[in-house]
Amino acid sequence: MQIQKYFAIIVLLTLAISYKKKPVETDSIFKFRNYISYTTSGLVSVIEPVKISLTEAIDGWKTNEEIDPDLIELHPYVQGKLQALNNHTIIFTPDEPLEPSTEYTVKIKLAKIYNV
Repeated sequence: MQIQKYFAIIVLLTLAISYKKKPVETDSIFKFRNYISYTTSGLVSVIEPVKISLTEAIDGWKTNEEIDPDLIELHPYVQGKLQALNNHTIIFTPDEPLEPSTEYTVKIKLAKIYNV
């Protein structure tokens, strides 16, 4: 009986030591919190625009003004227009509704906005 207890303890310890915790993946918004305060995320309507709010006002952006579409990359690619909602927020409005049940990734080129 003693041998079985020791064997069980050794097995449990071996499992506990060998168990490697998977690293926690953080949302990209956390990495860039000094620049971005909000982004559209989660399940959203296929007709809603994608919104990105910046932490600092951008000189030269006027309300509802179209801005350089090369400031963002959308994967999978979707045509649309990029506008400054105000001097803190940009929105991407797709020309056609987005595909349902599809994950889209938006990359914003902060270096072009903040000249870093």
